[in-house]
This record gives sequence, C-alpha cells and structure tokens, in this order.
Amino acid sequence: MLPKSNRIILPSDFYKLKKFGKRFSNQYFSISVVKESNLETPIFSVIVSKMIAKKSTQRNKLKRLAKSLIIKNRLKLPSNIKCLVFPKPSILTVKYSDLETEFLNLFNQI
Repeated sequence: MLPKSNRIILPSDFYKLKKFGKRFSNQYFSISVVKESNLETPIFSVIVSKMIAKKSTQRNKLKRLAKSLIIKNRLKLPSNIKCLVFPKPSILTVKYSDLETEFLNLFNQI
C-alpha cells in the first residue's frame, strides 16, 4: 500500500490532473502528470474504470500491479510530480520485469 504522503486524496487534485495534466502512454499504461515545485516526494493515484475491466477482481489486480510498480520504483521517479496512473488490460499478460522497464521508460518521457 502506498503511504498516505504519496497518495492523491483531494478531489481538487484529481480535477487538476484530469484537466491540466500532460498525458503520456504506452501499450501498458497511460499517465497524467502535473509538475509542482513545492513537492518533496512524488504523489500518485491509480484509476481503473469499469470500461477497462468489467469484473472487480480484474480491476483490483490491475491496481495492485500498478501500485507495486510505483512502490518498488518510487525513488527512481521524479520527485516533483503528481500523477494519475491508468493501467491497461494488456498488463495482465506480460511478465513483471517487462512491465517494470516499460513503466520506467514512460516516466523518462516526462
């Protein structure tokens, strides 16, 4: 589980990220990012809609995979960002090591 200091909680932050965030994507993830100069650690949230996976067990698995990637690589990511992560269903069929490299490549585009 992400520490509370690394989670997006406020509805105003979600709105800001959806409206003004820069979007990046690859075959496994889409992210929406806003850079903020006053942050010391990156702040994340993972969103999986019912359009991506109908069953809650699949949505929860997608969220768990994305959160584990965030937790494992938190120190390698830029520290001044707020980010929404949207996993795609294709991550269920790929090895974890491949997901990790694609995840880090996505954040290198920022």
